[in-house]
Amino acid sequence: MADKVLQMGYMSGDTYTAAVWLKLNPNSKIILIKDTKEPQDKTDKVILSFYRECGVQGQVLVMDISSGKIEAKQVWGLLKEAHTKPGPALDFARTNGEFKKVIDKVQSERPSGWPRGITAVTGWVSNAYKANPVATGKTIAALWKVVKIEGELFRALDAFLTEKFSILKLGFRDNFVVLWSRQSGKGGGAHVELDSSFEGIRQLARHFAMTKGNATVLLAGDEKNGKLATLAAESPQIVNVSKLWEEAAWKEEPLKSSSYLGQFAFFKYIADNVNVVHVGMRSGILEAMSLMGMKTFYMEPTACPSGNRMVAFSHATIPYSRIQISAPAGLTAWNAQRAIEGGVAAPTLGGWQNKIQRAVEFLMSNRTYRDYYYTGDRGHRVFNEAAARRDAPIYAKAKVLKEDALDPKASDFKAKRDAILVDLLKLSPMEVQASMKAMRGFETADLEKITAAVEAVFKK
Repeated sequence: MADKVLQMGYMSGDTYTAAVWLKLNPNSKIILIKDTKEPQDKTDKVILSFYRECGVQGQVLVMDISSGKIEAKQVWGLLKEAHTKPGPALDFARTNGEFKKVIDKVQSERPSGWPRGITAVTGWVSNAYKANPVATGKTIAALWKVVKIEGELFRALDAFLTEKFSILKLGFRDNFVVLWSRQSGKGGGAHVELDSSFEGIRQLARHFAMTKGNATVLLAGDEKNGKLATLAAESPQIVNVSKLWEEAAWKEEPLKSSSYLGQFAFFKYIADNVNVVHVGMRSGILEAMSLMGMKTFYMEPTACPSGNRMVAFSHATIPYSRIQISAPAGLTAWNAQRAIEGGVAAPTLGGWQNKIQRAVEFLMSNRTYRDYYYTGDRGHRVFNEAAARRDAPIYAKAKVLKEDALDPKASDFKAKRDAILVDLLKLSPMEVQASMKAMRGFETADLEKITAAVEAVFKK
């Protein structure tokens, strides 16, 4: 039976599993909604590029709504459940002619009818793997060109690894841990609570590469302000591969024309030689690593409303194992998770940033805060505004995080909120920075749980 699935251009994480689903179901189709008004739209840069490399672009119909007033997230909100609950979408279409054009196109496109949301592909691929793991595994390997890495591709990757890892000097440890950085939520994407923390990555990297010395660590995924590169400089056993496509090897064939699949081949090539374990907050790229047969651990908070669908992979014996942690390691993710546990929607990135900015401006006008940044004697005091603005976001985040933990309906809410600022301003800038730094990273129990799970699958 042919199916039709709706994917939005900002949902790039679902692309990898969706490509497998398309290959397994050649008569099925994805309707991909492109909207360049959405800052996180990756229709051209990531999604279509990957589908083309996989050779399934013929099963993808792109609908570009960039020039209209309708927004992609609005379309998704109305159509994600239309397969079972079409009423809201139809009601809205009656009052919005522009939306009616979109809904008619989505509904009439063959196979006709309402599409399923892109999240459905997780269960479908799991079912296919469970029904016939050998055949499905071979299909995935062929789709992603990792059946056997040989010839020109083998030589290109071998040369790259020899240079990148300085193999003759460093040598391979028996175990490689790939730590994946996810920063898409902070960039405006979905699930801020699942973003990784650079401090959390640092804790894990130091544990495996230096403290225990039982693995070579690869840093992959989203880089920001050179933080992964800085971490890699701490040890020759920590290697930054977060921007493989910028490496010289990817400027030449055969990697040049297969930017994404070349990266898949890179990890698979290493896994053919040593024990490779992938670790990170839950993300689409980790699904891909597990579908290639590599041991993969994904982390998510214990209270995670969106988490149940991913358990289907492990039930199908796909090596995609969940590690439930008590709290995210990053402050922004932690704040979002706390909102979810409180029964409300996680704050949007814009909402969080606006709160911080309002707090910054308040601090800059506060006499107690400003007093930390005056120098000189009473007769000639100079205010260091640059330093005050540099440190204000640190105070602001501390203020907002504490305020968000309060119950706004409580009778003593205002008194407690005012007390937060009074207590905070008793601390010097250095003390505030130290307290905020202590809040980042995994809690001790979570760190031990993660490292124990990973080391349990190490090659001894």
